[in-house]
Amino acid sequence: MLRCASLRGSGWGAGPRVPCCIVAALTASLAVPGMLALRAEATPARPQSPDSGETVLHAQSVAEGPTIDGVLDEDIWDEAVPFDAFVQQVPDTGTPASERTVVRILFTDTKLYFGVWVYQTDVSTVLANELRYDQPQMHRQDDTIAIMLDTFHDHRNGYEFLFNALGTRGDWACTEEGRHWNRFWDPVWDVATKRNSDGWTAEVEIPFKSIRYRNDGGRWGINIRRAILHRNEWVHATAISPAYAHPDQGIGQLSAAADLYGLEGIKGGRSVEIKPYISVDSSAEVPGLDRSQSGFEPGVDLKYGFTPSLNLDLTYNTDFSQVEVDEQQINLTRFSLFFPEKRTFFQEGQGIFDFGVRNGAYRVLPFFSRRIGQEDGTPVPIDGGGRLTGKLGDYSVGVLGLRTAQEEPHVRNDFSAVRIKRDVLGRSSVGMLFTDRRSAGGDAANQVFGLDANVAFGARNKLDLFWVQSTNDQGLGSSSAYRAHLLLENDLLGFETDWMRVGDAFDPRVGFVQRRGMNRRYIKAQISPRLRRFGIRRVFLRTELDHVEDLEGSLETRIWKESLTLQSEGEDNLTFSWQTSDELIRQPFLVAGVLPVSPGSYGFDDWQLRIGTSQSRRLFANLRLRGGGFFEGSRTDVGADAFFKASRHLLVDAGYSNSSIRLPTGELDARLMRFRGTFAFNRQIWTAALVQWNSVSRELGVNARLRYTYRPGSDIYVVFNERAISPESAWLLRERSLIVKWIYLLRL
Repeated sequence: MLRCASLRGSGWGAGPRVPCCIVAALTASLAVPGMLALRAEATPARPQSPDSGETVLHAQSVAEGPTIDGVLDEDIWDEAVPFDAFVQQVPDTGTPASERTVVRILFTDTKLYFGVWVYQTDVSTVLANELRYDQPQMHRQDDTIAIMLDTFHDHRNGYEFLFNALGTRGDWACTEEGRHWNRFWDPVWDVATKRNSDGWTAEVEIPFKSIRYRNDGGRWGINIRRAILHRNEWVHATAISPAYAHPDQGIGQLSAAADLYGLEGIKGGRSVEIKPYISVDSSAEVPGLDRSQSGFEPGVDLKYGFTPSLNLDLTYNTDFSQVEVDEQQINLTRFSLFFPEKRTFFQEGQGIFDFGVRNGAYRVLPFFSRRIGQEDGTPVPIDGGGRLTGKLGDYSVGVLGLRTAQEEPHVRNDFSAVRIKRDVLGRSSVGMLFTDRRSAGGDAANQVFGLDANVAFGARNKLDLFWVQSTNDQGLGSSSAYRAHLLLENDLLGFETDWMRVGDAFDPRVGFVQRRGMNRRYIKAQISPRLRRFGIRRVFLRTELDHVEDLEGSLETRIWKESLTLQSEGEDNLTFSWQTSDELIRQPFLVAGVLPVSPGSYGFDDWQLRIGTSQSRRLFANLRLRGGGFFEGSRTDVGADAFFKASRHLLVDAGYSNSSIRLPTGELDARLMRFRGTFAFNRQIWTAALVQWNSVSRELGVNARLRYTYRPGSDIYVVFNERAISPESAWLLRERSLIVKWIYLLRL
């Protein structure tokens, strides 16, 4: 390892060990071709076929659609043009698929149909176990077909319809070529499958009312992916670079999608959906708490399509009782924990409101919907509100307004947000965001205004910029934040740099900020050759330097990390990393709220080992080990997650983590345990139970849910929650509730 003399006196701090030769080589090899590719931005590269010069699929108009039973025996399927020219993404990039897949497409004036023939030489190797709707990892556990539709033909946004050989469905909305995936998008559509001696077949029906689209020219973008997991083979209708190793990244590259012709004369009509619901909640009397109550709460959601591309959503007496509880976390840092948004109303259309840094340890989200209806982790009822989202030509528009209830000890709050993005060049965008929060309690209103630009050039290169300003009640400190993030990647080499500044008074009260008062500079270099020897498919070598100063230029955090990842042909992974950390603690804080760390300057090293097996196996697991220093003491972590597919009906998973921390001020063993069991009676009825234990808070939580989808878009939920703590030897019940919720979808 080399010490980079050029960085030692540059404000990046003294003496971090950085392999400068890799950084310099990657910068030189990627920057020039990346900038040259920018010139071709307006006309991104398209996959070529020897006949027509582009990959094309055709949809055939019919007067009446087929019966959706999975048996492709109607004569109308013969009218459609077949497509079977699938090519591998991995393992043998660009070569024909090892198994044949045939797709035919029909449509009426109200619905789109796909007929799929999935041939398999040895039908016993077809993996099909999942029966739960919208299970997020089905594409990694079962053989699946995924249909991606770019309905605006803008090469950046689309809808994915996924299914396995059992007819189990999943659906995702994709924004900005996979920058954001929304798995909580739940449209009404149908699929039926049939197993046979040659493999399996499928019939798919998608109402045009279920999607937003541009109804001009009869031309959409399309890609179709098949996963053949016993070979770890992923094939697409168009050529996809192996650089997009994750299958979602591959099918999300809509700039490389095929063209779907023939969709003329669509009369999807103005979509109106009314979804009334009733929630019955019975909470047990808890000793020492005034919580004995029961309630009958009606509510309604309404969706109105002004145009095929612009929808208005209204909600009254909004209820989220069916949502699974958060998985517990223990905070071993001095910064806030992040919990993702799971509520369906806020997940739909979330990609339009995407602004800022969504991932990692330095999240800056000027708009974070979880702040609506949540106060310090406590749910607050939402009286109602609305949201307008969609496309107007080259503009993506999002307008949101909601009001929370006046309920002691919380006052009423009004939340609003406006997001506008304009498509520019081929796959880039510029936009603005405005948020506002006003309290009935007399607190000053809080506003945030921001501008951003996302520039995509070449295959995987991008430049992200944003600037955002919040109001400042005190008039002290800096209340702005900005960022410049550059990513240059191809299949072999990668280079990333990030510069971000967050003011100490930056306060988006409809947002989330993990760390304030900082200047961050980050650099990463990666080389990832494809070995294809000794059972190893690919090797990843990375080096990273993360340097954080306060606003006056004094070092607060410096982390240098090197890692090696081996990926097997069967998609097992092993990662080993070594990290050197320097931390300046200005104010004392409590690790896990228990163990004090004193102010001072600290330097320590630690290592991490991660092993993960392929999710296509019946039993798969992830193992995490960590050891080394931690401030002025030591830290040892052991963690494991195991998943067992006992049958197509039963899935169990368990997780355990233990962080043993030893400091001069004391010792701490922070343990989390999780057990989840899911039983699917069929594709319409499933039940799941999640049990969690937190050794720091000494809290035991149980969340059990039953869902019955008695018709598409209409559900019955039964939810049981219990939470108890054990501060000493006895258990104290803190919460117990039983909730029944009925939802009915009326589509006009």
